[in-house]
Amino acid sequence: MGKKNVQISKAVRQQIVMARNSGMSWPKVAELAGCARSTVQRIYKQDSKPVVPLEEVKKTVEIEEARVLKMVPNVRMMLITLSIRKESGGV
Repeated sequence: MGKKNVQISKAVRQQIVMARNSGMSWPKVAELAGCARSTVQRIYKQDSKPVVPLEEVKKTVEIEEARVLKMVPNVRMMLITLSIRKESGGV
C-alpha cells in the first residue's frame, strides 16, 4: 500500500501544476514529484486555476435559430450557424 497522510509542500504542488501545464504526461509529473499518479492528478485538480473565468462560463446566450450548413455522418464534423438573439436595452 502507499503512504497515508503525507503533506505535500506548496513548492511541490506548484511544480506539479507548472509541469502539467507545460504538457508533461501524468506519469512523468508523478515521477518528478515523487508520488503516485492519482495523487498528482488530485493535486492538479485542486490547485490549477480554470482557464476561462467563472463569470464567462455562467453567461448564457439565447439562440434564435440554428441551421446545419453541411450534413456529414460524424456529428462532430457537422457545420452549423447560429443566430444570437439581440438583447433589447430599452428602458
